[in-house]
Amino acid sequence: MCGKSGVWHKLPEITGNGRRTIGWSLLKYMRFVVRLLGTWLLGLALILLILDGTKSLGASALVLTSVGDMWGTVHLASLEGFEQVVGRSALGALWTMVIVPVLGWPGWAVCGVPGIVFAYLGRSRGNNIRNFNQA
Repeated sequence: MCGKSGVWHKLPEITGNGRRTIGWSLLKYMRFVVRLLGTWLLGLALILLILDGTKSLGASALVLTSVGDMWGTVHLASLEGFEQVVGRSALGALWTMVIVPVLGWPGWAVCGVPGIVFAYLGRSRGNNIRNFNQA
């Protein structure tokens, strides 16, 4: 499967400048996908933060909408099905110790923190800050 006809024998090839040819481009595409996922999560977190902000202004009090409330509003049957699948399997303790507390957290935090992590992991490694005085 990984013989001469496969792609895997080409991964360790290194060009004259020290960069991997296929492996390097694969890494660039993975960074792009991770950065794109982080951007989408940060955008969703911003939308959820704005929604909570407008609800707070309307109620004249701090309103934080939890992930469980939003999921129940969007599709309650899938939330109940997820609870049945995870709660009744060998991962029952995972439901009570991890998933239930996360469902109680604000939606903007649940999307924003992984979004920041993915955006950081997908960043370009080069030095993008240039000093214009040295031009």
